[in-house]
Amino acid sequence: MIERYAKEEITKIWSDENKLGLWQKTELAVIQAIANLGQVPKEVYDEISKILHTNLIDLDWWKEREKEIRHDLEAFLDERRRFLPDNLRIYFHKEITSYDTEEPAFSRMLTDSLTIVKKHCLGITSVLASMAGKYRYIVMNGRTHGQEAGLQSFGKRCLTWYRALDVGIEVLEKVEENLKYSKISGILGNYGNIDPVVEKVALEILGFEPLYGATQIMLRELYAPIAQALCQIVLTLDKIATDIRLGARSGRPIYQEPFSKTQKGSSAMPHKKNTISCEQIEGMARMAKGYYSMIMNNIKTWEERAIEQSCVERVAWPDLFHIVVHSLETMEKVLEG
Repeated sequence: MIERYAKEEITKIWSDENKLGLWQKTELAVIQAIANLGQVPKEVYDEISKILHTNLIDLDWWKEREKEIRHDLEAFLDERRRFLPDNLRIYFHKEITSYDTEEPAFSRMLTDSLTIVKKHCLGITSVLASMAGKYRYIVMNGRTHGQEAGLQSFGKRCLTWYRALDVGIEVLEKVEENLKYSKISGILGNYGNIDPVVEKVALEILGFEPLYGATQIMLRELYAPIAQALCQIVLTLDKIATDIRLGARSGRPIYQEPFSKTQKGSSAMPHKKNTISCEQIEGMARMAKGYYSMIMNNIKTWEERAIEQSCVERVAWPDLFHIVVHSLETMEKVLEG
Protein backbone atom coordinates (compact mmCIF):
# COMPACT_ATOMS: atom_id res chain seq x y z
CA MET A 1 0.00 0.00 0.00
CA ILE A 2 1.25 3.51 -0.79
CA GLU A 3 2.26 5.64 2.18
CA ARG A 4 -0.81 7.89 1.89
CA TYR A 5 -3.18 5.12 2.98
CA ALA A 6 -0.85 2.68 4.76
CA LYS A 7 -1.38 2.00 8.46
CA GLU A 8 1.71 1.40 10.58
CA GLU A 9 0.15 -1.38 12.66
CA ILE A 10 -0.86 -3.32 9.54
CA THR A 11 2.50 -2.70 7.86
CA LYS A 12 4.27 -4.15 10.90
CA ILE A 13 2.15 -7.33 10.89
CA TRP A 14 2.81 -8.01 7.19
CA SER A 15 6.48 -6.99 7.25
CA ASP A 16 9.22 -9.43 6.26
CA GLU A 17 10.67 -9.14 9.75
CA ASN A 18 7.44 -10.28 11.40
CA LYS A 19 6.75 -12.97 8.79
CA LEU A 20 10.17 -14.58 9.14
CA GLY A 21 9.88 -14.41 12.90
CA LEU A 22 6.62 -16.35 12.65
CA TRP A 23 8.25 -18.86 10.31
CA GLN A 24 10.89 -19.44 12.96
CA LYS A 25 8.19 -19.97 15.60
CA THR A 26 6.64 -22.67 13.43
CA GLU A 27 9.97 -24.42 12.89
CA LEU A 28 10.71 -24.33 16.61
CA ALA A 29 7.20 -25.57 17.47
CA VAL A 30 7.77 -28.68 15.35
CA ILE A 31 11.08 -29.40 17.10
CA GLN A 32 9.48 -28.73 20.48
CA ALA A 33 6.65 -31.12 19.63
CA ILE A 34 9.10 -33.87 18.69
CA ALA A 35 10.96 -33.28 21.96
CA ASN A 36 7.72 -33.27 24.00
CA LEU A 37 6.80 -36.62 22.45
CA GLY A 38 10.17 -38.06 23.44
CA GLN A 39 11.38 -38.54 19.86
CA VAL A 40 14.49 -36.40 20.46
CA PRO A 41 16.16 -35.25 23.69
CA LYS A 42 14.69 -32.05 25.12
CA GLU A 43 18.19 -30.57 25.04
CA VAL A 44 18.01 -30.58 21.23
CA TYR A 45 15.10 -28.13 21.25
CA ASP A 46 16.62 -26.03 24.04
CA GLU A 47 19.94 -25.65 22.22
CA ILE A 48 18.40 -24.85 18.82
CA SER A 49 16.02 -22.33 20.36
CA LYS A 50 18.84 -20.65 22.29
CA ILE A 51 21.08 -20.38 19.21
CA LEU A 52 18.35 -18.98 16.94
CA HIS A 53 17.12 -16.45 19.47
CA THR A 54 20.70 -15.33 20.13
CA ASN A 55 21.41 -14.87 16.41
CA LEU A 56 18.72 -12.61 14.98
CA ILE A 57 17.45 -13.11 11.43
CA ASP A 58 19.49 -11.09 8.94
CA LEU A 59 16.96 -9.81 6.41
CA ASP A 60 19.62 -8.54 4.00
CA TRP A 61 21.35 -11.94 3.99
CA TRP A 62 17.99 -13.63 3.40
CA LYS A 63 17.12 -11.34 0.49
CA GLU A 64 20.46 -11.89 -1.20
CA ARG A 65 20.14 -15.64 -0.80
CA GLU A 66 16.62 -15.56 -2.26
CA LYS A 67 17.96 -13.78 -5.35
CA GLU A 68 20.34 -16.70 -5.87
CA ILE A 69 17.97 -19.62 -5.31
CA ARG A 70 14.58 -17.97 -6.08
CA HIS A 71 12.86 -19.57 -3.09
CA ASP A 72 12.11 -17.33 -0.11
CA LEU A 73 11.41 -20.12 2.40
CA GLU A 74 14.51 -22.10 1.43
CA ALA A 75 16.56 -18.89 1.70
CA PHE A 76 15.16 -18.44 5.21
CA LEU A 77 16.15 -22.00 6.12
CA ASP A 78 19.68 -21.40 4.83
CA GLU A 79 19.91 -18.18 6.84
CA ARG A 80 18.90 -19.99 10.04
CA ARG A 81 20.86 -23.20 9.49
CA ARG A 82 24.14 -21.32 9.08
CA PHE A 83 24.16 -20.77 12.86
CA LEU A 84 23.43 -24.40 13.77
CA PRO A 85 26.12 -27.07 14.18
CA ASP A 86 25.83 -30.18 12.03
CA ASN A 87 24.41 -32.33 14.82
CA LEU A 88 21.48 -29.90 15.28
CA ARG A 89 20.98 -28.77 11.69
CA ILE A 90 19.29 -32.06 10.74
CA TYR A 91 16.34 -31.31 13.05
CA PHE A 92 15.53 -27.93 11.51
CA HIS A 93 12.71 -28.23 8.95
CA LYS A 94 12.90 -32.02 9.21
CA GLU A 95 10.24 -33.95 7.24
CA ILE A 96 8.02 -30.91 6.55
CA THR A 97 7.49 -28.77 3.46
CA SER A 98 7.51 -25.03 2.78
CA TYR A 99 3.88 -24.30 3.43
CA ASP A 100 3.96 -26.28 6.66
CA THR A 101 6.15 -23.43 7.83
CA GLU A 102 4.21 -20.68 6.09
CA GLU A 103 0.58 -21.58 6.74
CA PRO A 104 0.55 -21.11 10.55
CA ALA A 105 2.40 -17.82 10.09
CA PHE A 106 -0.12 -16.68 7.48
CA SER A 107 -3.05 -17.51 9.76
CA ARG A 108 -1.40 -15.62 12.60
CA MET A 109 -0.94 -12.53 10.44
CA LEU A 110 -4.61 -12.68 9.42
CA THR A 111 -5.67 -13.08 13.05
CA ASP A 112 -3.50 -10.21 14.28
CA SER A 113 -4.80 -7.97 11.48
CA LEU A 114 -8.39 -8.80 12.38
CA THR A 115 -7.65 -7.78 15.97
CA ILE A 116 -6.70 -4.32 14.68
CA VAL A 117 -9.84 -4.14 12.52
CA LYS A 118 -12.13 -5.12 15.40
CA LYS A 119 -10.55 -2.46 17.62
CA HIS A 120 -11.42 0.21 15.06
CA CYS A 121 -14.89 -1.28 14.56
CA LEU A 122 -15.51 -0.84 18.28
CA GLY A 123 -14.47 2.79 18.00
CA ILE A 124 -16.86 3.71 15.19
CA THR A 125 -19.81 1.73 16.58
CA SER A 126 -19.35 3.50 19.92
CA VAL A 127 -19.55 6.84 18.11
CA LEU A 128 -22.70 5.79 16.23
CA ALA A 129 -24.38 4.44 19.37
CA SER A 130 -23.71 7.75 21.11
CA MET A 131 -25.05 9.71 18.12
CA ALA A 132 -28.23 7.61 17.98
CA GLY A 133 -29.03 8.61 21.55
CA LYS A 134 -27.82 12.19 21.33
CA TYR A 135 -29.86 13.03 18.22
CA ARG A 136 -32.97 10.94 18.83
CA TYR A 137 -35.16 14.08 19.05
CA ILE A 138 -33.51 16.02 16.20
CA VAL A 139 -36.07 16.04 13.39
CA MET A 140 -35.00 15.71 9.76
CA ASN A 141 -36.55 14.95 6.41
CA GLY A 142 -36.26 11.33 5.37
CA ARG A 143 -35.98 10.60 1.65
CA THR A 144 -37.02 7.69 -0.53
CA HIS A 145 -36.05 7.56 -4.21
CA GLY A 146 -34.09 10.76 -3.54
CA GLN A 147 -37.33 12.64 -2.78
CA GLU A 148 -38.41 14.09 0.55
CA ALA A 149 -40.82 11.51 1.96
CA GLY A 150 -41.53 12.25 5.61
CA LEU A 151 -40.09 13.20 8.97
CA GLN A 152 -37.79 11.08 11.08
CA SER A 153 -35.08 11.78 13.64
CA PHE A 154 -31.41 12.04 12.86
CA GLY A 155 -30.90 9.62 15.75
CA LYS A 156 -32.89 7.03 13.81
CA ARG A 157 -30.62 7.54 10.80
CA CYS A 158 -27.59 7.01 13.05
CA LEU A 159 -29.19 3.88 14.50
CA THR A 160 -29.63 2.49 10.97
CA TRP A 161 -25.97 3.15 10.25
CA TYR A 162 -25.00 1.49 13.53
CA ARG A 163 -27.06 -1.63 12.89
CA ALA A 164 -25.84 -2.03 9.32
CA LEU A 165 -22.23 -1.89 10.46
CA ASP A 166 -22.92 -4.21 13.40
CA VAL A 167 -24.27 -6.85 11.01
CA GLY A 168 -20.97 -6.80 9.12
CA ILE A 169 -18.98 -7.06 12.34
CA GLU A 170 -21.06 -10.08 13.42
CA VAL A 171 -20.33 -11.77 10.08
CA LEU A 172 -16.60 -11.04 10.49
CA GLU A 173 -16.52 -12.53 13.98
CA LYS A 174 -18.28 -15.66 12.73
CA VAL A 175 -15.93 -16.33 9.81
CA GLU A 176 -12.89 -15.57 11.99
CA GLU A 177 -13.48 -19.06 13.41
CA ASN A 178 -11.93 -20.39 10.19
CA LEU A 179 -8.55 -19.15 11.40
CA LYS A 180 -8.36 -21.65 14.25
CA TYR A 181 -7.16 -24.25 11.74
CA SER A 182 -3.77 -24.78 10.14
CA LYS A 183 -1.60 -27.62 8.85
CA ILE A 184 1.84 -29.19 9.22
CA SER A 185 1.09 -32.37 7.26
CA GLY A 186 4.04 -32.61 4.87
CA ILE A 187 4.24 -32.90 1.10
CA LEU A 188 0.79 -33.36 -0.52
CA GLY A 189 -0.69 -32.96 2.96
CA ASN A 190 -0.94 -36.73 3.44
CA TYR A 191 1.54 -37.22 6.33
CA GLY A 192 4.03 -39.07 4.14
CA ASN A 193 6.92 -38.11 6.41
CA ILE A 194 5.50 -36.38 9.48
CA ASP A 195 3.51 -38.06 12.25
CA PRO A 196 -0.01 -36.57 12.62
CA VAL A 197 0.59 -36.51 16.39
CA VAL A 198 3.59 -34.22 15.84
CA GLU A 199 1.38 -31.91 13.77
CA LYS A 200 -1.28 -31.83 16.48
CA VAL A 201 1.17 -31.04 19.26
CA ALA A 202 3.07 -28.44 17.20
CA LEU A 203 -0.15 -26.68 16.21
CA GLU A 204 -1.33 -26.66 19.83
CA ILE A 205 1.92 -24.87 20.75
CA LEU A 206 1.12 -22.29 18.04
CA GLY A 207 -2.55 -22.00 19.03
CA PHE A 208 -4.17 -23.89 16.12
CA GLU A 209 -6.05 -27.10 15.36
CA PRO A 210 -5.20 -29.43 12.44
CA LEU A 211 -7.30 -29.15 9.29
CA TYR A 212 -7.81 -32.67 8.02
CA GLY A 213 -8.37 -32.69 4.28
CA ALA A 214 -5.78 -30.05 3.41
CA THR A 215 -3.63 -30.50 0.33
CA GLN A 216 -0.02 -29.32 0.44
CA ILE A 217 -1.56 -25.96 1.38
CA MET A 218 -4.63 -24.93 3.35
CA LEU A 219 -7.97 -24.75 1.58
CA ARG A 220 -8.47 -21.16 0.45
CA GLU A 221 -12.22 -21.62 0.96
CA LEU A 222 -11.44 -20.88 4.61
CA TYR A 223 -10.08 -17.42 3.87
CA ALA A 224 -12.37 -16.12 1.12
CA PRO A 225 -15.31 -15.47 3.54
CA ILE A 226 -13.02 -13.35 5.69
CA ALA A 227 -12.19 -11.14 2.72
CA GLN A 228 -15.90 -10.95 1.91
CA ALA A 229 -16.73 -9.84 5.47
CA LEU A 230 -14.01 -7.17 5.37
CA CYS A 231 -15.28 -5.94 2.01
CA GLN A 232 -18.84 -5.81 3.40
CA ILE A 233 -17.71 -3.53 6.23
CA VAL A 234 -16.11 -1.13 3.74
CA LEU A 235 -19.24 -1.20 1.57
CA THR A 236 -21.36 -0.30 4.61
CA LEU A 237 -19.00 2.59 5.36
CA ASP A 238 -19.44 3.63 1.72
CA LYS A 239 -23.22 3.56 2.19
CA ILE A 240 -22.91 5.83 5.25
CA ALA A 241 -20.56 8.11 3.34
CA THR A 242 -23.02 8.29 0.43
CA ASP A 243 -25.84 9.29 2.79
CA ILE A 244 -23.67 12.11 4.11
CA ARG A 245 -22.70 13.22 0.61
CA LEU A 246 -26.35 13.30 -0.45
CA GLY A 247 -27.24 15.31 2.65
CA ALA A 248 -24.42 17.80 2.11
CA ARG A 249 -25.33 19.00 -1.38
CA SER A 250 -25.82 22.70 -2.04
CA GLY A 251 -29.30 24.15 -1.87
CA ARG A 252 -30.89 22.50 1.14
CA PRO A 253 -28.05 20.77 3.02
CA ILE A 254 -28.89 18.57 6.02
CA TYR A 255 -25.40 18.11 7.41
CA GLN A 256 -21.75 18.55 6.45
CA GLU A 257 -18.61 16.53 6.98
CA PRO A 258 -15.97 18.26 9.18
CA PHE A 259 -14.16 21.14 7.51
CA SER A 260 -11.28 22.79 9.38
CA LYS A 261 -10.63 26.54 9.42
CA THR A 262 -7.41 26.11 7.45
CA GLN A 263 -8.82 23.62 4.96
CA LYS A 264 -9.15 24.56 1.28
CA GLY A 265 -12.07 23.19 -0.73
CA SER A 266 -10.62 23.82 -4.17
CA SER A 267 -7.59 25.44 -5.75
CA ALA A 268 -9.90 27.69 -7.79
CA MET A 269 -12.80 27.88 -5.30
CA PRO A 270 -11.33 27.63 -1.78
CA HIS A 271 -14.68 28.50 -0.17
CA LYS A 272 -16.24 25.17 -1.19
CA LYS A 273 -16.80 22.58 1.54
CA ASN A 274 -16.38 19.45 -0.56
CA THR A 275 -17.11 16.06 1.02
CA ILE A 276 -13.64 14.78 0.21
CA SER A 277 -13.40 12.25 3.05
CA CYS A 278 -16.71 10.61 2.17
CA GLU A 279 -15.81 10.64 -1.51
CA GLN A 280 -12.55 8.89 -0.69
CA ILE A 281 -14.50 6.09 1.03
CA GLU A 282 -16.19 5.25 -2.26
CA GLY A 283 -12.76 4.88 -3.82
CA MET A 284 -11.73 2.64 -0.93
CA ALA A 285 -14.81 0.48 -1.53
CA ARG A 286 -13.87 0.04 -5.18
CA MET A 287 -10.40 -1.14 -4.17
CA ALA A 288 -11.79 -3.44 -1.49
CA LYS A 289 -14.04 -5.15 -4.06
CA GLY A 290 -11.05 -5.62 -6.33
CA TYR A 291 -8.93 -7.28 -3.64
CA TYR A 292 -11.87 -9.42 -2.51
CA SER A 293 -12.28 -10.64 -6.09
CA MET A 294 -8.59 -11.61 -6.22
CA ILE A 295 -8.83 -13.56 -2.98
CA MET A 296 -11.98 -15.34 -4.16
CA ASN A 297 -10.15 -16.43 -7.31
CA ASN A 298 -7.50 -18.03 -5.09
CA ILE A 299 -9.99 -20.74 -4.15
CA LYS A 300 -8.96 -22.54 -7.32
CA THR A 301 -5.61 -24.31 -6.97
CA TRP A 302 -4.22 -26.94 -9.32
CA GLU A 303 -4.65 -30.31 -7.59
CA GLU A 304 -2.44 -30.55 -4.48
CA ARG A 305 -0.38 -27.39 -5.10
CA ALA A 306 0.51 -24.61 -7.50
CA ILE A 307 1.88 -21.18 -6.72
CA GLU A 308 -0.44 -18.71 -8.47
CA GLN A 309 -2.19 -17.79 -5.23
CA SER A 310 1.05 -16.75 -3.54
CA CYS A 311 1.73 -13.47 -5.38
CA VAL A 312 -1.90 -12.41 -4.99
CA GLU A 313 -1.90 -12.98 -1.25
CA ARG A 314 1.34 -11.05 -0.73
CA VAL A 315 -0.43 -7.96 -2.09
CA ALA A 316 -4.19 -8.42 -1.68
CA TRP A 317 -4.38 -9.29 2.02
CA PRO A 318 -2.22 -6.52 3.50
CA ASP A 319 -3.69 -3.93 1.14
CA LEU A 320 -7.24 -5.02 2.00
CA PHE A 321 -6.48 -4.58 5.70
CA HIS A 322 -4.93 -1.15 5.04
CA ILE A 323 -8.13 -0.16 3.21
CA VAL A 324 -10.44 -1.40 5.95
CA VAL A 325 -8.54 0.29 8.79
CA HIS A 326 -8.10 3.53 6.82
CA SER A 327 -11.82 3.59 5.99
CA LEU A 328 -12.86 2.93 9.61
CA GLU A 329 -10.54 5.66 10.92
CA THR A 330 -11.69 8.16 8.30
CA MET A 331 -15.41 7.58 8.85
CA GLU A 332 -15.04 7.71 12.62
CA LYS A 333 -13.51 11.19 12.27
CA VAL A 334 -16.27 12.27 9.89
CA LEU A 335 -19.02 11.06 12.22
CA GLU A 336 -17.42 12.55 15.33
CA GLY A 337 -17.41 15.91 13.52
